[in-house]
Amino acid sequence: MKRQMTILILGFLVAANAWSIGDHERPKDRKAHNAFVEALKVDHPIIALVPIRMMDVPEHDAAVAEFHELLTIKLERFEYQIVPADVYAEAWQAELESIGGIYDAVTGRRNEEKFAAAQARVRAAIQASHGATAFLETSIDNREIPHQGGLARFGGVKSWPHVKGAARLGGSTLNIGVVRALSLHAELYSAAGELLFENYGGIQLLTRETREGKTMAYPADELLRNTEFNKGAIHLALRNMLYDGRTLQRDQKAKRSKKPRKP
Repeated sequence: MKRQMTILILGFLVAANAWSIGDHERPKDRKAHNAFVEALKVDHPIIALVPIRMMDVPEHDAAVAEFHELLTIKLERFEYQIVPADVYAEAWQAELESIGGIYDAVTGRRNEEKFAAAQARVRAAIQASHGATAFLETSIDNREIPHQGGLARFGGVKSWPHVKGAARLGGSTLNIGVVRALSLHAELYSAAGELLFENYGGIQLLTRETREGKTMAYPADELLRNTEFNKGAIHLALRNMLYDGRTLQRDQKAKRSKKPRKP
């Protein structure tokens, strides 16, 4: 009995950790949150997109283009002006050519001081040429996600972590494990390099478990190909910087009521 209780407690801790990974820090003070959302729009009405960073997947360029388009649509809906990612990409390439790169020729490691200085110059140049005072950096992160009770929770998304037909033990708290998932990581910086906002939005599972408890990877050609998943990740990652407190509360309630995604 004592051993069973220990397992249950460990299972609860795993579940709590799963929910904290990528889930959003909900604003405790609605007035303060509303003030943040409004001030962000007033102080930074023009946002420059930094090219998204993602792993190599089939149709990589198409996936990059889709995320850039979906990010632009989302932000413009809330009356932000957007500087396309191509502008930053061209400015960054020109900067690298002018300084001879940012990697050490001997060690192959990135020179962080050189990188930060180059980044600051590119931001200043785009601020001067396009009026952008905020820069949205995004990446597709491959993260380890503990699951418990038959559900994996990551970045506001709930998904069954098992292949179709695998036993789920009826949602038992003893059903615990670890899978990997892809999440959109969004960071908004000022032109001076101050972090203004950061959050995650879940995209999709990268691995799942078989009936025998083995790990099975999703086929590469299924990764980042679902537009609704990609759009949902952007919504989850950015909603805390776009929605006022009342709308955010309604949105979070609606998301919690959604059924988990099927394997």
